[in-house]
Amino acid sequence: MNCIILTMLMAALIMTMMSAAVMSFTPSRQCMHSIQTQKPLPRENTQICYKNLNEVHTNDASNATLPTSRLASREPTVRSILTVEDFEALVLEEKEKLVVIRFHAPWCRVCKATNVAYERCATKIQSAYPSRIKFLSANFDGSKGTNELRDLLLEVHGVDVRTVPTGMLYHPSMVLGTVRLTRKHLSALKQKIEMYLQGENDLLSLLDDPSTDEIS
Repeated sequence: MNCIILTMLMAALIMTMMSAAVMSFTPSRQCMHSIQTQKPLPRENTQICYKNLNEVHTNDASNATLPTSRLASREPTVRSILTVEDFEALVLEEKEKLVVIRFHAPWCRVCKATNVAYERCATKIQSAYPSRIKFLSANFDGSKGTNELRDLLLEVHGVDVRTVPTGMLYHPSMVLGTVRLTRKHLSALKQKIEMYLQGENDLLSLLDDPSTDEIS
């Protein structure tokens, strides 16, 4: 009789311990258990489960360490000219590289349409010939700095930027002049620059051909 009572007491104790274990089963563990067994969670735990999983993903993302190369600030491929001082430092003081400058304006639709094309052209060529060429950009937005730059180009260098988008080519040996930079002419200029950098053409070949001086 005593053995039967003892057995019943042990069984009751085991059931109590199992119930306590189930009650202490955290929502996030319940969620994982539900995923593994493909059994639905109780309605009251579903929202808590999703919340806990979101917290796990958030913590993982915040603690993740990005590669140093991704975090390091990189110099943009196309640098901006904002003032006369910028022009002197980035263009006139250049001793080795061919310099391509794109003049554009915020109100110019053609400029906006060719922004990406110019960036891609600059990235491709400059990455292939980093020591021989650089690409710049000047936004003629009507500010004092850009107005002074426009005057300097005309009065000192004889470069008259009347329309945008217009490109200017500069080499330490000479100011080559201006070229058109619509989508059509940008593609042609890219080919000319690559041929020049490969030694197939001279500097003057980069300029627009007067015989094809039609309006685009």
